Amino acid sequence: MFAPTQHLDPLRAVRGTRDDSYDCPDVATLDQHIDSLRRRIGRLGRATAADTCRADIDRLLDRRAWLTLPVLARPSCRPAPRSGR
Repeated sequence: MFAPTQHLDPLRAVRGTRDDSYDCPDVATLDQHIDSLRRRIGRLGRATAADTCRADIDRLLDRRAWLTLPVLARPSCRPAPRSGR
């Protein structure tokens, strides 16, 4: 289902708190990881394990915010045309 950790592009990977790696090439995949961790929290009975999942969700949400930043177009390098002269 997921690529082995050693094959992940470091620019796409989010490192978890316990050496877990999440491949996040796009927002949809990232949202799947977050949903999976939320479901895992519901199944866990131990508070420390749930806290680890919450910490990983925080890291994934940081990446999500970065992926959804608006991209501004670079201004043209050409000077503006002069009018009338």
